[in-house]
Amino acid sequence: MNRDKKGNKNRWGRFRVDQKWLRPEGGTPSATDEEWSTEEGRGDFVSFVDRLLAEARRKRKPANGIVLPEYALDWSTHDALVRHVRDHHPSIEFVISGVSRDCNGLLGNFVVVSTLYTNSFGERVAATHSRRKHHRWQLDGQQIESYGLQDELSTKCVWWEYLEIGHRIIHMDVFRNRSALTAVICEDLARVDPALSLIRSLGPNLVFALLMDGPQLAFRWPGSYAASLTDDPGSSVLTITCAALIDRSNASRKAAGLKRGPRSIALWRHHLRMGSAAPPYQGTHQLTLLPN
Repeated sequence: MNRDKKGNKNRWGRFRVDQKWLRPEGGTPSATDEEWSTEEGRGDFVSFVDRLLAEARRKRKPANGIVLPEYALDWSTHDALVRHVRDHHPSIEFVISGVSRDCNGLLGNFVVVSTLYTNSFGERVAATHSRRKHHRWQLDGQQIESYGLQDELSTKCVWWEYLEIGHRIIHMDVFRNRSALTAVICEDLARVDPALSLIRSLGPNLVFALLMDGPQLAFRWPGSYAASLTDDPGSSVLTITCAALIDRSNASRKAAGLKRGPRSIALWRHHLRMGSAAPPYQGTHQLTLLPN
């Protein structure tokens, strides 16, 4: 229990995200296995992505990049995916994902960016780096009810993501020799922060915002903050969230007798467009973005 300066009681707590979806049995890591995923599970995921990329090629729409939302993977799964696409999918130029452990083995909420290219020796290589999330996620009672988390978290508390916050770090990656990209995590897109000022100063061509959020629509907060970057410095911004949270939100709306919201997992904004949501059909496993 926390008290403010006037002596009033403020109920608050801390939460972590357990990535049980990475384990086929939905269990927790054992003392000898620090990753959420298993070797078998990682292999299944890589094979799954491989089939999606093959289907895109079959439709003559080969993918150039792979982007996954906040907390989608752990480090070992990301690394396994990057090694596979490096060796088998030459069209892929970058892989970006939210992970629970960085490439140095530290736990937390990280974004990992791997850029793939052919070096001067003719070898296809992957350059990878990671950074921590800069701001904690706050969950209030309305969000807890919206995402159907009442069995896990009390709606009478304000809950904060249990994270270590370190120094502000922003990475810029150059690809195709003349373009630059960067990636941010959820609240990092919205907060007035030195890192965001640096993004405005450098002006990357592409900004990827990895989220755990509801539908990605132009009038919601990710769309509004993405619009500020498309106006100044003129970046193109992709916000992407996980379909599961949208599904949980829609299930709560249905239980309350409300209309389901759109299942829009991504929003693309650039200076020539106000923004376009991209809703997949129920059961869709990939979303291919073809910006004009």
